[in-house]
Amino acid sequence: TTSAESDYSVAIDLLDEDDIGMKENIADTFIRELKIKVLQLHAEICIRLGLYDKALDDYAMLAELGVDMTAENQKVQLVEHMYGTMLMKTGMLQKCN
Repeated sequence: TTSAESDYSVAIDLLDEDDIGMKENIADTFIRELKIKVLQLHAEICIRLGLYDKALDDYAMLAELGVDMTAENQKVQLVEHMYGTMLMKTGMLQKCN
């Protein structure tokens, strides 16, 4: 649902804050693992809702965090294609790659 997508978006923003977990003395590795899990779940929700651009952003952030996206590469390519198709249908893109 869109409320779940919104909740995960807020969680991602909170986990992106520079001082997250410092006051509570939470290890950086735990924060990183939590952020990875939240990004993966958010990407899945976005795909189901047709929010392909947000899912692609999540995949890019996962790659930046060092997550091996090799296994997800086929899914990423499929999402890129679906997003391009959606843009073409709405007239926002002239050509689908």
